[in-house]
Amino acid sequence: MADYKSRAEIQKVIYEIIVKEGFKKPEELTDDLEFTKDLGADSLDSADIQMNTEDGLDVRIEEKDLPKLQTVGSLVDYCFNQLKKGE
Repeated sequence: MADYKSRAEIQKVIYEIIVKEGFKKPEELTDDLEFTKDLGADSLDSADIQMNTEDGLDVRIEEKDLPKLQTVGSLVDYCFNQLKKGE
């Protein structure tokens, strides 16, 4: 597992992924943005975000949990909790 200790570190990585994918500028990002509604992400975009998050944080996002991850903040919290479990 990657060595991310704080939620803020995980948030930074996920924000960087979203910016890299071209959805928003860094100053426009907040945890309450919805992937579909606010970022305009379709299923392919969501899969890219998922894969890049898994690679960037060395975390596994379970398929069964994907429907719960509707906002940027929910993804950050999910990854934070998964990484805490792996300690």
